[in-house]
Amino acid sequence: MQSRRLKLEKFFKSIAARVRAFRHWVQHKVPPGLRSVLGLVLIGLGFFWFLPILGIWLVPLGVFVIYCDISDILRRIRGRRRD
Repeated sequence: MQSRRLKLEKFFKSIAARVRAFRHWVQHKVPPGLRSVLGLVLIGLGFFWFLPILGIWLVPLGVFVIYCDISDILRRIRGRRRD
């Protein structure tokens, strides 16, 4: 029982590390206006879930990319209001 828990913790930590790496890549390598377009493309490709490489997993990935773009905009707006 204990080893199963440790395996799950290790699995979720590796997923969290991959998500952090992907978010870092999106925020630093993809221009801000292109992030929303990339997110919409990923969501659109996610609807071809029946194809081997494309899958339903692209939909939450696209939402995450759009969230990265929107969170930057909201952070700037909040920063202006505080000044």
